[in-house]
Amino acid sequence: VVYFNNGYSTVVSNLEEGNNYFFKLFTRKSNGTFSDGIVVEGSTLTCPHEEWHSEDFENTPANALPDCWTGNWHVKNLGTQKVLASNPTSNSERSYVATRPFMFETMASRVLSYKAHFFEGCDETTLLEVEVQPYMSSDWTVIDQIAWQDGIDEWTEHYLILDNIGDYCRLRFSVPANASGRIAIDDLQLSNSWLIQSSAEAGGTIEPLGYSAIPWGDTIEFIVRPDPGFEIHRMTYDKRVILP
Repeated sequence: VVYFNNGYSTVVSNLEEGNNYFFKLFTRKSNGTFSDGIVVEGSTLTCPHEEWHSEDFENTPANALPDCWTGNWHVKNLGTQKVLASNPTSNSERSYVATRPFMFETMASRVLSYKAHFFEGCDETTLLEVEVQPYMSSDWTVIDQIAWQDGIDEWTEHYLILDNIGDYCRLRFSVPANASGRIAIDDLQLSNSWLIQSSAEAGGTIEPLGYSAIPWGDTIEFIVRPDPGFEIHRMTYDKRVILP
């Protein structure tokens, strides 16, 4: 007996990788009578549940998926690089790809960064959704949506904060069923970082500009250059004035 209680889920530990396992499930009435039971079968993956950090798809053959990923996307050759691209579907379900489960030592936030590219006939119906399953038995939750924009034919970088995720977290990328175009993703990175955003609205420039993922305990240097005829008037950090 691996579980005896009235919950809806449980974790069976100490299973070996790459094996088939059979389980028999029973229900019990209040008078102690058990049902006849049903038999279910499951297979364990051949990849370990260590922390997942990065994926650039270069080591995955074309028309395949990285080890322990699932879905109906496939790795494609796009110029000189390999990318993970969506495939058209002919049913009512979304076209998706999901990462293998990964674990964290703590419940703190992590930063996910990746690149996305809309190509091959995309239009207003083409929408990339990013979902997270924080725990093994939890529902999928949409954490980001990226829409196709007319005239933009290039890779765009995206950063997301994953809050309060637990054991066996998973990520999923999906597009609508029967979407008219394909979407590619590449260079996924998952790091123990702070997500910092910088912007310069007018009168000068700042480097680095946009989002930066800074490892915990590390520092970042910004270079601010006023345009000719301008000078630095004020700088703020988390809405606090730090200069002058």
